[in-house]
Amino acid sequence: MGMHCLFRQDKKMERQADFFRDEVRNGFYIPTAIKQAWAAQLDVLDVVDGICRKHGIKYFADWGTLLGAVRHGGFVPWDDDLDIAMLRPDYKRFREVADDELPQGFVIHDFERKEDHWLFLARVVNNEKMCFTEEYLDVHNNFPWLAGVDIFLKDYLYKDEEKEKERDNNIMRLLAVADGITDGTMSPMAVPILLSEVEKQYHTVIPDRNSKRDVSVALYKLAEGLMSKTAYDESEKIAQIFPWVLKNGSGIGEPKERYESFIRLPLRIRPYLCRRHTQIHYHSGMETI
Repeated sequence: MGMHCLFRQDKKMERQADFFRDEVRNGFYIPTAIKQAWAAQLDVLDVVDGICRKHGIKYFADWGTLLGAVRHGGFVPWDDDLDIAMLRPDYKRFREVADDELPQGFVIHDFERKEDHWLFLARVVNNEKMCFTEEYLDVHNNFPWLAGVDIFLKDYLYKDEEKEKERDNNIMRLLAVADGITDGTMSPMAVPILLSEVEKQYHTVIPDRNSKRDVSVALYKLAEGLMSKTAYDESEKIAQIFPWVLKNGSGIGEPKERYESFIRLPLRIRPYLCRRHTQIHYHSGMETI
């Protein structure tokens, strides 16, 4: 993807009944349920955006959301989620303040907080579970299921390709041990040996070894620490390390300067039916998407 966008949400929106009707857009059938999901997700984005603006945190449109903002002025008609990205320092700041700032019921899903969420992305969702009460449906666009925003994390890559490759190999080893413990594919006899090696290499102590989850979370946190280790001055490129750099190498990284200047784009659900719009920043160094 070639543009990185920062949202600023205008919270005024007239959700007319016609907006939620089934329709065909760009040759693709969009049912009411998808439109309800879009509206609920944008409500979550409003919350995330408010926190970010209050605390000076940058975030950017990513993946299908970026494509939709540029090509469609809103959601891609066949897309049903909302993706943003943050640089690691901004995400750390977001995590520091989010628990105090999020509305009641909103939660963050990540590998520390959510069972079986073994991913290096976070998800801000509007409730802990689906809810069919009339009060909840009135507030959440008649959408009872969880709606949220995915946050992908971007890190600085080492200038030295060999150093980057060494870092990535260490990350993959940590994840292989964690995943082997979690899914039971690793020999019980090998686990204590490998954990002792990890403790020695990283000068740390693994918590209660009787808890598979606690051990795996500790290993994922070590891997995350490796991802965030590169300083700005040590880097020329930025990328999402998990999974893309681990799979494809540092060549997929983008120049870090592309994340330093921005222009705005509007993002609308459907301009002629609602006033609500999002102002998006994308870096001026990329002309194609």
